Amino acid sequence: MAALVAPSQALTIADEGVRLKRITRVLFAIVWFVPGLLGAIQLTVLGDASGAHYGFGTAVAWQIATWLIWSIWSQAILTLVDRVPLGAGRFGAWIALHVVASALVCAADVLAIAALDRCFAMRDVAQSFGVTVRQVLVGNLAFQVVLYWAVLGAAYMVSLSVDIASVIAPLLRSNKSWRRHNWMRCGCN
Repeated sequence: MAALVAPSQALTIADEGVRLKRITRVLFAIVWFVPGLLGAIQLTVLGDASGAHYGFGTAVAWQIATWLIWSIWSQAILTLVDRVPLGAGRFGAWIALHVVASALVCAADVLAIAALDRCFAMRDVAQSFGVTVRQVLVGNLAFQVVLYWAVLGAAYMVSLSVDIASVIAPLLRSNKSWRRHNWMRCGCN
């Protein structure tokens, strides 16, 4: 029982930051279900580029698997954001790191999408994996690069917000008179 924390024990700023970072990681992991489900609906209703239509079960498995790969990449990007803060004097190293990471993530994602496409798509099975990779590169590479940098930007914004919130939130919870004073000062009474 000694390991349990008493409910009356106050949260520290560090506890608040850890809690917010955990929530951030969970949200960055599950958000990818949304485009996966939208992609599945699209494949079921409209079909793919060749006009082939898919059952909803196949479409869900294919699209959720394709998009949940970004759940993994998002966790890697969040780790890079934690370990390589964007600060003065580090911009060159920061940009080099993310150009390399972007290239690696995009290359791995293109290979994964090509493998999933070969598993699920109604295509010519005699087509080589190299041809499938080329089709995915032509159709998806620019989007993959933009997606990497968008996730990176969102991760930095959330990281900054978490850092600020982890300092301010305990203060706001503990000092109701400060909140009341600030509320009145804004003219929001």
